[in-house]
Amino acid sequence: MIFLISVILQFSHGYVLEKNERSIPLHWKSKCIFLTTVESEGVFLQDVAKNLVEHWMAQIKEISSLNIILEDVVVPSEIIDEVGENTIIMVTEDWPFGVDVDAMTILTHVDEEGSELDGLLIDADVYVNDTYGRFSLSSDSSGLFTVLNHEIGHIIGLDHPCKLTPDDDPSLVGCLDSELPEVVSGSIMYPFSGSENNDMNSDDLDGISYLFPPDDQRPCSRYSSIGSEGCSCFSAAKKRNPEIKSIVIFCLVIIVLRKRLITFSSKSS
Repeated sequence: MIFLISVILQFSHGYVLEKNERSIPLHWKSKCIFLTTVESEGVFLQDVAKNLVEHWMAQIKEISSLNIILEDVVVPSEIIDEVGENTIIMVTEDWPFGVDVDAMTILTHVDEEGSELDGLLIDADVYVNDTYGRFSLSSDSSGLFTVLNHEIGHIIGLDHPCKLTPDDDPSLVGCLDSELPEVVSGSIMYPFSGSENNDMNSDDLDGISYLFPPDDQRPCSRYSSIGSEGCSCFSAAKKRNPEIKSIVIFCLVIIVLRKRLITFSSKSS
């Protein structure tokens, strides 16, 4: 009987939230997320991002206060190191995350136990694997659209709805299980998504509505500093196949920020 109750609870909804080690959901201070694309010669990234933002807003306008705003200006590559600039960048060489990984999202958040700021997201950067022209040399932008569709889900605070590595939540169904419920396989957050996952399913919408409810009282504001930067301690741990995750810890005088790396692998080879 206990087992049956566990299964029912597990599939009561398909969305999973990004959380820190204390199970605090990662969250934004603002209900508006500002995105910029990084300049890359010969890449149609800005156009794809614009279409994607329009795609998102059309689906969520009735159920969420979330507003994703794409900046008109394409920023230089140096800007990606600045906290508070949420950027999308095409990496054309020296991709460090594995050839089967199409993109990597890095979320920077406050990591201070007991603080009211614990879990607060302050930066998100998406790196797209464009080595050997994986996306930029293709005449079809649908692959890049699908990848970024998934990554925006990570940016707002959604995680994969299934267990991808042994360290993931053991209550979740395995991402590679032979028979997956539709709430998992049909989600934009399913880590092996294809173009059939470009439209959000009901559980994706529920997750977005939970993170950014229609009556959200948070302001629509840009990032403002919440602490003085101090030492630049660095610590990383990587896991591979089928997913890579890294944790990058930056020491601050007042707060501690943690960067989580989240991978996306497409179904298509």
